[in-house]
Amino acid sequence: MSQPFLLSIGDRAEKLAEAYEDRQLTTQQALLEFEKLAREATEADAERQRLGLDENTFAIYKTVAVASPGSDGVEAEALNALFEKLPDFRWNKDQERKLRTELYKALRPLVGTEKMIEVVNQLLRLQRV
Repeated sequence: MSQPFLLSIGDRAEKLAEAYEDRQLTTQQALLEFEKLAREATEADAERQRLGLDENTFAIYKTVAVASPGSDGVEAEALNALFEKLPDFRWNKDQERKLRTELYKALRPLVGTEKMIEVVNQLLRLQRV
């Protein structure tokens, strides 16, 4: 998938399909839920374009916005720059440590100490394009 911010929507769609197959949802309920997901994907892409953010930066923006609703695209761009500075963090433990440290420093004022580790872990799990 070329848009990381759609991954959570894709995961939710899979869970919906499983719930339907397990007969936990009626056909009508499943269709309504899939329509909501499609609308959410369309709205997210429109928001990304309105903010002028690339896919990676928008995925960061959406992740941070859950923990800190007042965050903006400028903060997400700064966080994305950290990822770009340390692109091998997935297999280079030294880069991962440095990236975590930098993300903690940047996120603490935005999301607070309590949410900081959780948000960093979510950011590190994002697929990058």
